[in-house]
Amino acid sequence: MVQTSLGLVVVCGCCHAGLLNTLDQVRRFFPQPIRMIVGGTHLAAAEPEILGHVVTELRDHCKERVLDLYLNHCSGERALIALSQGGGVNANTCPAGTVLIFD
Repeated sequence: MVQTSLGLVVVCGCCHAGLLNTLDQVRRFFPQPIRMIVGGTHLAAAEPEILGHVVTELRDHCKERVLDLYLNHCSGERALIALSQGGGVNANTCPAGTVLIFD
């Protein structure tokens, strides 16, 4: 997790505990808004119902701002597409070598 002037950046290696569970834990300890998620979300093999639930939760969480996602590793193409089309998030791929600058 990185604190920036715009909010928190959550860096995930691979969310085996679940992306929503991971974000809930971050929210329990840090009052700042989550602005960006970077890394593996462990959604590549997610059932359509689970993926839909994650999309809905992220969209509902981000009503006042856009959540930037930079996905790689175990996120999967289906998750990237679903999150891109779900609203409230700006989903991007983040292959090895990507440079992200946090303000």
